[in-house]
Amino acid sequence: GGLDVAKRLIASADAVANNFRPGVSHKLGIDPASLFAMRPDLVVLESPGYGAEGPLADRGAFDPLMQAFCGHETRAAGRGNPRFWNRTFQADFTGGMLGAVGLLSAILYHDRTGDGVSLRSPLFNAGAFLLSELIQNPDGSYIGLPELNPGRTGYHPAECYYQCADGWIALVARGEKAVRGLASSLGLVAALSKPVADWFDAEETAISEALIGKTVDEALGLLRGAGVWAELCRTDMATSALHDPELLGRGTVRESQHPQYGRLREIGTL
Repeated sequence: GGLDVAKRLIASADAVANNFRPGVSHKLGIDPASLFAMRPDLVVLESPGYGAEGPLADRGAFDPLMQAFCGHETRAAGRGNPRFWNRTFQADFTGGMLGAVGLLSAILYHDRTGDGVSLRSPLFNAGAFLLSELIQNPDGSYIGLPELNPGRTGYHPAECYYQCADGWIALVARGEKAVRGLASSLGLVAALSKPVADWFDAEETAISEALIGKTVDEALGLLRGAGVWAELCRTDMATSALHDPELLGRGTVRESQHPQYGRLREIGTL
């Protein structure tokens, strides 16, 4: 029954996408060749996990598996920690983004030529894409993002999350002026005297100890006044976003009247 519904939808579609393992769409009769027999001008995107050929093609692929396969769970762990899954589903979201870029490009090609297009965007492509900041040195070693600290609060003491007396803040001190502002505002001129590129655990500890006794408001006032970018780590965004006056005012949150459910608020045009 689902196939009949799918084929009725396909009859009026511009593009069709699936993320089955190789061979499944063929068994269902909705593989590219079958779809082109129905509609030669369709754009068809298939997103298998590890590609359509090769020894890994039949493996199932889910976000935590792909993060593991591509080493992201090692890199997200923090120095000396057990492996850690990035809960933002980074492989899945990136796979969706890359598939959408390919799909839109194919639709543009179709609009210009009238031709149908078949393309693939395996989830593995997303896992590999997320490694693209890595650079290989002439000696074969790699450089890229540094390791997270053991607390997984940042890569560097000048760009990190810190605990205050009544909450957490994020701070970023970029550039010499902001770095000096960070040191002077917290009374840490001597403790933060090294070049910022050489800061490590001792500097992070010094900043942590200077902030732990301050309230969030005190810390943000000091840091922002010294030219350091700082922000509260919010814990209520899921429940408060739809009631934020600023977000309502700018249209990020849209309010409407529904005939059955009454007044509704939802994320608007982004």
